[in-house]
Amino acid sequence: FEYISEHEEASQKIFFDGQIYDAFSLIVSLIQKAEKEITLIDGYVDVGTLNLLAKKKEDANVIIYTHQSTRLSNIDVANFNAQYPALEVKYTSVFHDRFLILDRKMAYHIGASLKDAGKKTFGITLINDESIVRDILQRLEIETED
Repeated sequence: FEYISEHEEASQKIFFDGQIYDAFSLIVSLIQKAEKEITLIDGYVDVGTLNLLAKKKEDANVIIYTHQSTRLSNIDVANFNAQYPALEVKYTSVFHDRFLILDRKMAYHIGASLKDAGKKTFGITLINDESIVRDILQRLEIETED
């Protein structure tokens, strides 16, 4: 299996349990594709998620949509922003699946929380349809909690 990032024709990848570093490497390569904005929808983020996002390009801003009960503190966000600006955390409870959206155009459906990628078998699939990406982003605007 070749990585999605290494072969444009590959639109999906399965990682089996224990492929933690391989999953980490692919997710980092996807994050590094974003030029201006990374939108992450993941109900279970923590500092491990921030460790992945720290690999982003310098000018790329990050918006995380997660559950209110996230294990990410305001101090974690402030520490991240001190070195890797700019990160914003918003809350939503209407998404079960995880999505990584790059520059509001390209999206990946991810079957595991980024922080747990590779611990159990999961898949990553490229969403080629920009209208689906727009629909996801519009849903986020409607369903964001205070």
